[in-house]
Amino acid sequence: MRILYGYLRQYKKLIAFALLLAAINQIFSLLDPLIFRHVIDQYATKYNQYTKSQFFSAPLLASRSCHVSRRTSRTTW
Repeated sequence: MRILYGYLRQYKKLIAFALLLAAINQIFSLLDPLIFRHVIDQYATKYNQYTKSQFFSAPLLASRSCHVSRRTSRTTW
């Protein structure tokens, strides 16, 4: 263990940053079901309140906005 610590000591900040990013990733993974629950409870179960075009156009618009925001936030190396 002492030998491993000797190698990793110089990368202390990088390891802490990697663990922070891993924790953030897990938080977003846990939020995913909550978002889908909201979409299903608030939107999909009330399908009779919307016209057919409204019901099918809203998810398409949401997916387009997510796709555009993902595309613009992508970094190129």
